[in-house]
Amino acid sequence: MKAHSAWTESYFSRGLYPYISKVQNFLFNWTQWSLGDLAYLFLLAYVVYWIIFKMRYVRLKEWLLNLGVSVFLIYFFFHFIWGFNYYREPIAMQMKLGDSCQVDDLIKVTNHLASATNTVHLRITKNDSVAVKHTLSIAELADSLKPGFIFMNAQFNTGSLGTKKAKASLLSQPLSYMGFSGYLNPFTLEAQVNDLVPSYSIAATIAHEQAHQLGFAAENEANFIGALACYYSDDSYVRYSGLVMALRICLNELFKLNPDEYTNILRQLNYGVLLNFEESRQFWIGYNNPFEKYFKKGYNQYLKSNAQKKGLESYNEAVVLIVNFFKTELN
Repeated sequence: MKAHSAWTESYFSRGLYPYISKVQNFLFNWTQWSLGDLAYLFLLAYVVYWIIFKMRYVRLKEWLLNLGVSVFLIYFFFHFIWGFNYYREPIAMQMKLGDSCQVDDLIKVTNHLASATNTVHLRITKNDSVAVKHTLSIAELADSLKPGFIFMNAQFNTGSLGTKKAKASLLSQPLSYMGFSGYLNPFTLEAQVNDLVPSYSIAATIAHEQAHQLGFAAENEANFIGALACYYSDDSYVRYSGLVMALRICLNELFKLNPDEYTNILRQLNYGVLLNFEESRQFWIGYNNPFEKYFKKGYNQYLKSNAQKKGLESYNEAVVLIVNFFKTELN
């Protein structure tokens, strides 16, 4: 497996994929609206049309054969243009971050992130009891993220975004009901962002999806790289968004391992930061529906079938990367 990941890293992720992504960028990056979303909507409309008007005239054996061939071709094409990135060398190996962390280090780093979050929050609001809100567009936030990604590439060779964009998804409403704040369209390489989510969190979502654009397919790695790209941005709104994402990942883990320390750190946070936490909670409660769990189960299975054994839990595995990265900064 290690040999396979080294081969994938050298020949696909850092060899062929950068050229594929440039072609995708040329074909689909010329507009601010989402071509990938339009393609999905067109495909859905065609499937509905076919079921209503055509399916009755097709023999079952022929239909199953065509379906099988179509699924195989889509699966092959998906891996050829992006999906093989799931099998590249882990970023923890590349950055020598290890695959586990100590609880003491988790507490130390979570305290650091809480303090940094409070500092940036107060810089923005001038009032520790006010939530962070803004009206910056996705394009403006993505521009402010560029210095962070440039720094990451210079320091850790994560790759160059070039002129790749993030776009507001035309499917933001459905995404909200499905429980997702964004997604990468692997066929068009468009970073799709749910622009209905609380404004303070959008920059971190953009950074996460743009980490996928760089070829970091694993969700924990996209969270880690996205959080650091925000952290190294010069824009306070962007930095705050990334800090909150990293902080919440660490707090979630700390709650399971040491509830008392979790509570102590939570009490240290500015009230305005807690208001942003509550804003997100209320947003997702507002879109809660009985079908969301089925969408999540489907995506969970998709992740497991693509070398992410813990499925949706992979998102929070970024805690090891975050803790081991920041503990070296604190020492």
